[in-house]
Amino acid sequence: MSHTFLGTIAIASAVSFPVFAMAEAAKSPGIVTSISRSATIPTAGMPAGSEMWAAWLSLPVGKKVEVEEPKVPGTWMSLEVDLTGSTVAESLSGEALEMECVLFDAGGQRTFTAKESSTRPGDALACNFTSGAPYWQENRGSELYSRVQLNVGGPWTPGMFDITHAHRLAEGESRALRVDPYAFRQVEKELRTTGMMTATTRIVTIPPGGRSVATDRYPTLRMLTSGELRWGTIPVQSEPSLSPKSVFKLGPFNWIEWTRPQQVVLSNESDKPAELVEWSVTPAP
Repeated sequence: MSHTFLGTIAIASAVSFPVFAMAEAAKSPGIVTSISRSATIPTAGMPAGSEMWAAWLSLPVGKKVEVEEPKVPGTWMSLEVDLTGSTVAESLSGEALEMECVLFDAGGQRTFTAKESSTRPGDALACNFTSGAPYWQENRGSELYSRVQLNVGGPWTPGMFDITHAHRLAEGESRALRVDPYAFRQVEKELRTTGMMTATTRIVTIPPGGRSVATDRYPTLRMLTSGELRWGTIPVQSEPSLSPKSVFKLGPFNWIEWTRPQQVVLSNESDKPAELVEWSVTPAP
């Protein structure tokens, strides 16, 4: 994955942002954030009319996926977080894997460049790039490999690679979701104003009987990966204890789209824990 680096990336293991500015420990006892990874990236190279999208991907044991990214304008920023299993990756051309990206793993934070690279659960990779080079990725471990990723870039260009389709061809599974392009453009100028943008991915578990209220002032996506939740929205200015007028069921791999600033209310009325992924972007403080 040869990427052209555009500036300094700062990545952290856990950071609090206005988008999650609810005192969850007090208002939502029992809720656990098992993984939280954030990357702060310059917005100078962010394409006009950008879009935000996210994905959940898996690769079975012994399977290999080839990512043939063409050199066309596409993704500008990527934050990948590994959930289960491990993989090995290398350039399809056999050349060194020139990844001028930042890796956060058990060893801390470092610039990531390697001919053959491996990943583990909880590792995060943040890149700021204009185009990529073909590479392969193989699951040589003993369990299913899965990861989630958050991307900002575009707008969509004919010829851009569809990584979700590539994983399905390799007998893996994939889910993709995105923020409505029109809604994203409404806050794009504000995201650029500070010159830096923070992207965050969190894995959250809500126990039976748990309730979470989060204020989404900036683009946020949520996808349930296991269990069942009820969700609804209330206006930003409303008291968090207020109940939504309409409540919807959220099942595995269902997601919640972001269309405007609002408070998202999630409740677990089942007898089993529910796990979800949250992706967000905010102007850097």
